[in-house]
Amino acid sequence: MIYKKTKAELRNQEQPFDMGKKKKRNKNVPAVVWYPTRVIEFLGRRTPIILKEKDTRCSLVAICNVLLLGEKITLDLDIKKVLESHLIHLFQRPLLCGNTQMQLEQNLELSEFNKQVLGVLPKLTCSLYFDVTFSSSCGLEKTFETALFGFLGVPLRHGWLVDPQDAELDSSIRGSSYSKLSYNLAIYESIRPKTNSGPQKHGRYEDDMFYSALAFSKTGSEKELDSTSCATISTFLQGPQLTRYGFSSLHNDLRALQPTVLIWNENLITISKFEDKIYVLLNDLSLLRTETDAVWERLTQFLAHGLVGHARH
Repeated sequence: MIYKKTKAELRNQEQPFDMGKKKKRNKNVPAVVWYPTRVIEFLGRRTPIILKEKDTRCSLVAICNVLLLGEKITLDLDIKKVLESHLIHLFQRPLLCGNTQMQLEQNLELSEFNKQVLGVLPKLTCSLYFDVTFSSSCGLEKTFETALFGFLGVPLRHGWLVDPQDAELDSSIRGSSYSKLSYNLAIYESIRPKTNSGPQKHGRYEDDMFYSALAFSKTGSEKELDSTSCATISTFLQGPQLTRYGFSSLHNDLRALQPTVLIWNENLITISKFEDKIYVLLNDLSLLRTETDAVWERLTQFLAHGLVGHARH
């Protein structure tokens, strides 16, 4: 689904030239990563936001921008760039059960659950995995990743929803998650006959195996799914991750002026609702290269190819 795999969490750090020799790499030392910043106005005050390369899947940037816009963390306005490690350090303390003097590496008096949540921090520099359900914009299976967002007070939404008026698809998908549906479809693909020609051996047995798998997934539907239903589900799962109904629900669910992280097309993006319209925060480095004054882009409708935007300063 979203975030199928994660990249390497750390890169090798390049050492400076030494007497004309080739650069050396120390595989045991994490890379030093810097993020540019940009100062914008939000709700009548100036605040920095973090920028990234346009196609970079970095969960850290989306989270930090929501925290910065919400004044839950702060950076000096005159800072032009900030260390990745410093950004992570800024929101360690809210995760440490109120023990503000503790350092992350001390690992003292933490519950096992909180230790697991803290273990998500190194993954923020790349992609996180979320397993969505398709009935509401906040429908997500509970994981250490979602717990991290909860501890930080960062709203997390998606728009990959089934329209209840599509009765067949809704009854097949409601109550199930992406991973469960994908697993069941994979089983179906593996056991169904490869061709429609010739006799089909053990067809009833294979169907029983498939329907047992569907029952195990607890989709909430009493209707047995046939090949047509499976094809409909497969088409939906391969389709856009922001549906028309999902966009409408997202618009209704968002609180006005509350910065929120949206899961969409293997990325986390920062959004907010102004004057009853949804806007996406523009935070890619191309802004620095073009020197544009645009800060937000309006999300006006669903398109399979991406955003249709109007600049907002």
